[in-house]
Amino acid sequence: MWGVTELSLAVPIVNSLAFLFTVLGDWLADGKRIHRDTWIGMVLVLGGIGLCVHSKQ
Repeated sequence: MWGVTELSLAVPIVNSLAFLFTVLGDWLADGKRIHRDTWIGMVLVLGGIGLCVHSKQ
């Protein structure tokens, strides 16, 4: 159901995704190269989001 979620889950997800969208937006807008370490960090952030969602189910 949309609109009903726990803040303890929503806030970390939104804050983490802000980092990802910033990096991807910079890449799309300016064509900047995304370094390997940044890719690794993005994968780790997505893994952390997955763990948060899995732990709340």
